Amino acid sequence: MCYFDLEPKDFNPQVLYTFKKIVSGGTAMKSHAHDFTSLIYVLEGTCKYIVEDTEYAIEEGHLIVLHPHSPHQRIIDASEQVTEFHVGFNHFYMDGLPEGYLLPPDAPPVIMFNSYKQTFANCCEEIMNEQNKHEPYKGLILKSLIMKLITLIIREHALSQLHHIDSHNIEKSDRSEIVQTIIDYMNENYSKNISLSKLSQNMYLSPVYISKIFKEELSESPINYLIQLRLSKASELLEQNKDLSVKEVSQAVGYDDAYYFSKLFKKYYHTSPSKYTRPPQD
Repeated sequence: MCYFDLEPKDFNPQVLYTFKKIVSGGTAMKSHAHDFTSLIYVLEGTCKYIVEDTEYAIEEGHLIVLHPHSPHQRIIDASEQVTEFHVGFNHFYMDGLPEGYLLPPDAPPVIMFNSYKQTFANCCEEIMNEQNKHEPYKGLILKSLIMKLITLIIREHALSQLHHIDSHNIEKSDRSEIVQTIIDYMNENYSKNISLSKLSQNMYLSPVYISKIFKEELSESPINYLIQLRLSKASELLEQNKDLSVKEVSQAVGYDDAYYFSKLFKKYYHTSPSKYTRPPQD
């Protein structure tokens, strides 16, 4: 699987503007383009937009992504009204895409959020609230929120593409590579809080898709694999250091609840982890 690279050290867009705009029917907009990237998020109402000679029906919750030099025009009936949130920025580059592009050139410019719908809407609300404040470092807060906004767009697009992929149509080598990446992540982070949701966010893959290909490759779920990995690490710790308590071992392999850990250990190893530990000295 291939994703466009965007490293934090290279992620430094310059914010040009953010504003909320109410447009009433009968307001004319000529087709025009910007030399920077702009976003139009529809907060309320309906209208139409022509982008690159293609007409799109726009409604509440739709986001229009306008890349540099992308001609666009709003069309709104006399009886309609639309409330839009606008963001403009430049100095943005993702490896593998033209400068200023958030999405591949052949991707539709209109996004309807699914996975990050509420998060994106909340972020827009935060930006609008911050814009109305007169507090120190407002510009820095706005930039950080817009960087979050941009990242959510990239994530949403990546997930929307993967939701339409049938894993049987993907090369087996690609599926194996994804599963191995997940395994490597578990091996490095088994002592931390890992969930299917967190794996999904880290991999830009849906939880359903991760479970599906993991079972296809290993005949078990990713969570069962994680349990067995943690218990294996716990067994090693118990064998190597009998002075450790069950609670210490439990926490070392990612379980805060020692009782739950003990139940899992006994289920898989048919013996209590306390059998490995040294009895308290008198």
